[in-house]
Amino acid sequence: MTQSTSQSLFYKEVNPLILAGALLVVSCLSMLIAYGRYEGEELKNIWLVSGSFVLCYVILNSILSYNAENINSYWTRGIIGFVGLILLSSVVATKLSGVSIEDAGTYKWLYVVFTICFIIFLVIVRLMRTIIDLAQKQDKRLRNEQ
Repeated sequence: MTQSTSQSLFYKEVNPLILAGALLVVSCLSMLIAYGRYEGEELKNIWLVSGSFVLCYVILNSILSYNAENINSYWTRGIIGFVGLILLSSVVATKLSGVSIEDAGTYKWLYVVFTICFIIFLVIVRLMRTIIDLAQKQDKRLRNEQ
């Protein structure tokens, strides 16, 4: 069974704020499950759960930004969603684990790395889209289809 391109999620424009909100809800639920499972020093692992959903957002938002009609508007909403997801999931992780991001050790660096990766992924997608658009225009010119 093949899925047509009109039904695929990758061909639809998904609002990054909705994506961030959905991942925040799932992240909070996962952190609550981890809170019930861990105790003592293991509570720092809640930061890992929080960071993993930030990484999911980075990857999904970068992929879904390719088909955005207005990429600048999408980027603005995507960055707002990213910052909101980091801030809110950090607050929840701090409250549940009892450990601030400064005391979480290496988990603090996950957020730094994910932020850098987010910027790099967005630039890569933008470059890919620009190169493909230029190639398609050149192809039309060569075929005299202007």
